[in-house]
Amino acid sequence: MFESRIILPFVGVVVGACVALYGGWYSNRSVLRREDRKQIVDRLEELFMLCQDLYDGHEAEIKKLGGFKGDDVATWLNARKHPGSSMARIRLIVKAYVPHMKAVLDELSVPHKRLKDTFLEIEASANDPIALKKLADLHANSLKEALSELGIATVSLKNGACDEISRRLEIDQIR
Repeated sequence: MFESRIILPFVGVVVGACVALYGGWYSNRSVLRREDRKQIVDRLEELFMLCQDLYDGHEAEIKKLGGFKGDDVATWLNARKHPGSSMARIRLIVKAYVPHMKAVLDELSVPHKRLKDTFLEIEASANDPIALKKLADLHANSLKEALSELGIATVSLKNGACDEISRRLEIDQIR
């Protein structure tokens, strides 16, 4: 048969190689997990800022509309900047990174849609400055109410993002 002095060094080399491979794999896995958690935390921080941008954008639109005197429709239309891109990015981040917060996202979507639809209705009457001003005045209170609801929903989503960031950072500290 084989001599043990030939087999034992071979077995030692094989076991050593297996241990080294496992150590490398485990180390790489840990680094990838840490990077994944960092990316998620970065997205949650972005979510926080996007919520603020969404609220600020709608608030700015309401102020612009409130300051419209009914004379220069083209200036008002050109100054319009719907914060829809912020909402699209918020949806993406929640669905991809924190799907358990979808209920809060749904709460946010309702006043956002009300604001968007109201502005589209007002904008549709832009050919007639008098009609535009009347619609703006007519919807002033409902716009403020929807903005208030949006503010409450954005605070809920921002608080959820902060809680999730804290939770993920605690996990990092434990490990």
